[in-house]
Amino acid sequence: MTAMFRRLLVLLGCTLGAWAAALEPALIGIGEPWSFLPATNEPPAGWAEPGFSDQGWRRGDSGFGSSNRGENTVLFGFARGSGTLYFRKEFAVADPADVGALMLRADWQGGFVAYLNGTEMVRRNLGPPGAPLTYTNLAEWRPAGWAEDIVLTNFAAVLRPGTNVLAIRSHVPNRVGYDVVLVPELLANFQRGPYVQCPAPETLNVLWRTPVRGPAVVEFGPTPELGSVAPAQNTTNYAFASLTGVAPGSRVFYRVKVNGEGGAVMSPTYDFRTAPRDGPVSVLMFGDSGTGSRAQFEVARQLNRLAGGADAFLHLGDIIYPWFHGPQTDTRCLSVYRPVLRSMPNFFTWGNHDLIFGPSHFLAAFRLPTNNIPALEHLEDGTTPEFYYSFDVGDAHFAVVYWPWNYLYAMQPDSPQARWLDADLAGSEKRWKFMCLHHPLNTSSAHRFDDYDLDGVADRLQVEAALMPLAAKHGVRLVLSGHDHAFERFHPVSRVTTVVTGGGGAGLYGVTQMDTNSAAFYLRWHLSRLEVASDTLRLTAIASDGTPLDVLEFRDTPPDSADRDGDGLGDFAEQLAGTNPERPDTDGDGLPDGWEFLRGMDPARPSVVPLANGTVGPGDPRLIAEVLAEPIPRPATQLRVHPLPDGRMQLRWLGRVGSRAQIEAAAAPNLPFVPLEEAPASKLAEDRQAIELAGELEARYFRVRLVEE
Repeated sequence: MTAMFRRLLVLLGCTLGAWAAALEPALIGIGEPWSFLPATNEPPAGWAEPGFSDQGWRRGDSGFGSSNRGENTVLFGFARGSGTLYFRKEFAVADPADVGALMLRADWQGGFVAYLNGTEMVRRNLGPPGAPLTYTNLAEWRPAGWAEDIVLTNFAAVLRPGTNVLAIRSHVPNRVGYDVVLVPELLANFQRGPYVQCPAPETLNVLWRTPVRGPAVVEFGPTPELGSVAPAQNTTNYAFASLTGVAPGSRVFYRVKVNGEGGAVMSPTYDFRTAPRDGPVSVLMFGDSGTGSRAQFEVARQLNRLAGGADAFLHLGDIIYPWFHGPQTDTRCLSVYRPVLRSMPNFFTWGNHDLIFGPSHFLAAFRLPTNNIPALEHLEDGTTPEFYYSFDVGDAHFAVVYWPWNYLYAMQPDSPQARWLDADLAGSEKRWKFMCLHHPLNTSSAHRFDDYDLDGVADRLQVEAALMPLAAKHGVRLVLSGHDHAFERFHPVSRVTTVVTGGGGAGLYGVTQMDTNSAAFYLRWHLSRLEVASDTLRLTAIASDGTPLDVLEFRDTPPDSADRDGDGLGDFAEQLAGTNPERPDTDGDGLPDGWEFLRGMDPARPSVVPLANGTVGPGDPRLIAEVLAEPIPRPATQLRVHPLPDGRMQLRWLGRVGSRAQIEAAAAPNLPFVPLEEAPASKLAEDRQAIELAGELEARYFRVRLVEE
């Protein structure tokens, strides 16, 4: 222990009696319900004070806006370009002496006046303090998107024990066509955090920001009694303390103490769960979130609901819209996800919107893991150590790739990142490996035909060409991305399944062109839950209302497992699947058990059901028909059969451009396959093909044969 740190502990210990009791920083958090009234006259007497009845006022969750530009509550029916609104929100403080610092964070358009228990605290763009106002006054011009943290500690004396009221009158700007925007938070002692980052194994960084200046520490330990102390370090944007030697898979209790010149403040004691070293894993994830919309808050509620059973949270990029910059870091990210960021490991991927103002704003908010690439190579490649990294959670290894958009960066085959990714995946001994990046390898949605580097090749194809070989080489089972605002899952290629899960709250994108290898597409706001346990993986897409959308589940058998019946499914996996390890086709449907399980099917249940029997479950195209792929020297990669709403079937297949393909069909897998008349052999003009067939066909099994290279 250094002499300086000993002096710090003595100083803190000598002033122990001056500590205020721990107080939750968010006296009024973002997204909480308010009462509001569009003004047609001056506000009622006492409207800004406790005890006033706002019965009959409207209700809505913050933030607010009178156009659909991303606010949580859209003020429909409010005349655009004129008028005033009155807002009020009650909150409780047990003992006002606990408030060592008081802050109002506000994003707004036009102007406002804020009152605490009827006392004016601050105004913006509406003249000097105390100047008379009428409901017809227009504010000076000021655009939204630039939240301000306003320190109002001098008004903490206005607080009362028990119920208090924050009231705000918001006036539209003096520019025709512009409307009210108001996004308020009232904060005590800490204006940001505390929240936790995991920059390295067995290391936690606790981050916070407070207007209280003075020496600070983080007390922590395995129980609420704490017992250990870590000194704080200061940066330009936040203070933090590193907690080292933290055991994996354990609970860590922590609190922040700051001994300011004008008084000391202390956070509540929080409970953080570290990532397990091995064993089952549950990770929650989404991308494309930070618009401040109702959808973002609905997804955040699902995140909070599921967080208790999860081990980590992963964001897949485009964290803040329209761009990641300091004034919106809290209102569109850190405050929205406050409960999760302070209680479980969380990781973030770089998206294109996160880099519009450069990387400094992102780096001012997070302390993530880094890579070991030398600084000179980063300089030459236009990257930094924080752009790409990896982390482990239980039996899973995640490689976070930097690929936000091709006009910003495109990974070259021999680039430092490509070499790092190859070595990182090769060096991991985890059973389950995942690759995460913002830009998708495939998509049917808005970015399908993007070509932002103007080279005549769709960007997604370049990403796929660069990353798919590495994923297949190292046994990566899922590649997870955002960028397109929908959920889409693709059939596996070389045992690698590509997933787009970009439904975190930004405006949804529809289908541009449905890819023939698409297995599921949902135009819904959502999050995804990835679970692995032993040899089983499950990925569930969950809508913002809690409804499950899509479930992918399969089992993975190690290559060296015993496989007595030679069906591609090891004996141990067959026990878990309920199949017969001495019978290659347990359910007798003509498809080997291993073939079915690799495609996410149930090898213990027949997978082919006649179309006319009326027992096919809706939304499960696997029960309509499946492919019996005949081994040939160079087979097509995939062939899938999908039902259409009108009863017809659609065949989708992959192949090499320029090759000649023939679709063949049979009524049963043990009967001869013959060319399908509806699909004569033809050269493939694209790598993905599809045809539609009548539903009353006798054929139930299909395969694609490359008859000419």
